[in-house]
Amino acid sequence: MIQIVGAPALRGWFVDEPETRLLQLQDTRFVHNWRKVSGMEAYPRYEDSIRPTFEKEWSRFIRFLHGEKIAGPEVVECEVTYINHLERGREWQEFADVGRMLTVWRNGESNTLLAKAKHVTLQATYPMAKDGTLAVTLQPGVRNRDAKEILQLQLSAKGKPSSSATEDLMEYFDHAHEWVVRGFADVTTPEMHRLWGRKR
Repeated sequence: MIQIVGAPALRGWFVDEPETRLLQLQDTRFVHNWRKVSGMEAYPRYEDSIRPTFEKEWSRFIRFLHGEKIAGPEVVECEVTYINHLERGREWQEFADVGRMLTVWRNGESNTLLAKAKHVTLQATYPMAKDGTLAVTLQPGVRNRDAKEILQLQLSAKGKPSSSATEDLMEYFDHAHEWVVRGFADVTTPEMHRLWGRKR
């Protein structure tokens, strides 16, 4: 006898023409992603592109639910995540160089026993000013599109908005985005800022 306890979770993917924007719809989440495909795409700004696109698609989703007489979702968490690829040969040559890139890591001094790390994976979580946390992770990998060896630096700010109203969601996203941007500046070194032409 075969007994089906529950239906499998469904996930819808909606991709735009250049395939740089991906909208994911699941029973428990609504996700808007931007990604590089060729590596030559211009990085979109949060204020000019990411934020308004998310708000437009979220509002359209809510209108659809209302039109179908379906109750709107209760939002329990919002998240803003930035993923940065640090390339071997550009930002770093060996794992001991992580100390040159990140302020939260110290390694590579010749007079210490553990002078050069063979492998590095980092994870740290910080409390945010409002309810929520900022998670910072660093892990090695190989990028799919060009097989380059990278260290992936990811910052994720998440927490619960004051309500499920769209304006409250966007207010929390703005707060989370500010923490990601400021957190990135804090965990990366002035040497990297100069390499990227970034003004701290």
